[in-house]
Amino acid sequence: MKVLLLCAALLLSSTAGVATPKAVDPVLLADIKDEIVDRLTGPRAHETPAQPHRTFRALASMAIFYQRRDYTPLWHTADGQLTDAALSFIDHLPDVVSDGLVPDDYHVAGIKALSSSRWPSAGLIAQRELLLSDGFLLLALHLRDGRVKQDTFEPRLRISGVAPNLLRLLDEAVQYERVVQTLDALRPALEGYWLLRRALPQYYAVEAVGGWPALDIDFSLREGDEGPAVTRLRQRLAAEPGLGVAVEESSTVFDSNLARIVKSFQSHHGLARDGVVGPATRAVLNVPAHARIRQIEANLERWRWLPQDLGSRFVVVNIANYSLTAHVDHEVVLTMKVVVGKPYRRTPVFIDEIEHLVLNPSWEVPNTILYEDIIPGLRRDPGMLARQNFRLFGTTNGELREVDPSTVNWSAVLAPGRPFPFRLRQLPGATNPLGKMKFMFPNKYDVYLHDTPARELFKRRVRDFSSGCIRVENPTELALFLLDGDARWTPETLQAAVEMEKERYVPLAQTVPIYIQYFTVWNGRDNVMQFREDIYGRDDALAEALALRS
Repeated sequence: MKVLLLCAALLLSSTAGVATPKAVDPVLLADIKDEIVDRLTGPRAHETPAQPHRTFRALASMAIFYQRRDYTPLWHTADGQLTDAALSFIDHLPDVVSDGLVPDDYHVAGIKALSSSRWPSAGLIAQRELLLSDGFLLLALHLRDGRVKQDTFEPRLRISGVAPNLLRLLDEAVQYERVVQTLDALRPALEGYWLLRRALPQYYAVEAVGGWPALDIDFSLREGDEGPAVTRLRQRLAAEPGLGVAVEESSTVFDSNLARIVKSFQSHHGLARDGVVGPATRAVLNVPAHARIRQIEANLERWRWLPQDLGSRFVVVNIANYSLTAHVDHEVVLTMKVVVGKPYRRTPVFIDEIEHLVLNPSWEVPNTILYEDIIPGLRRDPGMLARQNFRLFGTTNGELREVDPSTVNWSAVLAPGRPFPFRLRQLPGATNPLGKMKFMFPNKYDVYLHDTPARELFKRRVRDFSSGCIRVENPTELALFLLDGDARWTPETLQAAVEMEKERYVPLAQTVPIYIQYFTVWNGRDNVMQFREDIYGRDDALAEALALRS
């Protein structure tokens, strides 16, 4: 009966001879509202009829939202037609693949299936209405906060409780027909995200045609070589969408131009730039396209974990690239190499603010290094304390007092399994592992940036040698960047303070945000991709979490 009433109203409109607004069926609207109530609060509240095995992701939030609007549809007109806002949202949903997300997580298939009916019932309209709101809310959450929780890698498969900010966004986005603009504003407002998002579809296209060919050889190729293996190498390089150069595919000769292209490939993958396709380069060439896609998707998620505003002046450490960059108004003004934590003493990912510098720092030996490095060394040679300028401290009546190492029964103190009763402090000097400066942002990990006397490590391509802290290549340049605007500090005054060889705390006039991150792939402004080795094995774990569905 309700469908017949709607059909009759439409029929009358079409035979009137002039353009007449469609009649609104109050019975249909009332039935739609009843169906919305039933799906949000009735026995079917925990399933979506189009997908009976999948629950609504934002049930509690939608129940509050629609109750406040007396269960009036948001995405539909009073006669059950989709609004322009709804149509723009439906058109936009497939595009979330560029974010490394899956459109069906946001009900795109169910919504389109329900839109195929020419005369939808009140039940189908209500169902489509709620799928649109549920899909918008979950997508908004994922774009704003990430699909996976950074601290646990637990996927955000639903919205727990009521999300008032997201509900307001939903209402305003549809009311003002700014759905796509609202979603874009939730995406990271950071160039790195958008450049990577632009690159991902190119890799999907490669995978869609079967990926790139494997370089199935067990020998090296270099300039001057000739044969079918060189042609296969050319074909493989030509299939790389982010290489940024054209490759002639049919030649069998490894000429100087191909050597330049190989060097470019090596540079873009963090390999030794020698132009020789040896074991390391072959291994990277043979990483399949689908693995690169998973890597890009994981790194897009890492961008979503960052705040929208990084600040006007900030420092970024990319652990996977062994690099530090300093930024002013989002332009890089300083770049240097760093040494990061060993795979079994990983540098953590976190955000903090640099508060002060310490010139000529002393070093309080942390427990991990004490028990794993220092104590074994003391067992072999107790005299190392004096040679390396260590001081020994013990606690007497609650007070920390220096202890003369010659008075210690080292054989008893260093007995296996016995807790070490002293604290070790290394004074400033040539043997101090912190070098001449450290950069402090107090945190629960006890991680900071510092100079190092082991300068030779910066010549290595792979630089994971520390116990978690980050050693910087050019500490003086970093200090001057952080102290910029403080008239007391110039290159000359800083150098003079360092040469005094006395420990000195230097507070910053304004704290500087530091982002210690782990990006294994990024896309440059020249649209050339950069891939790095997943030194801590984090990409696969994150990709698996992103792939979980319910």
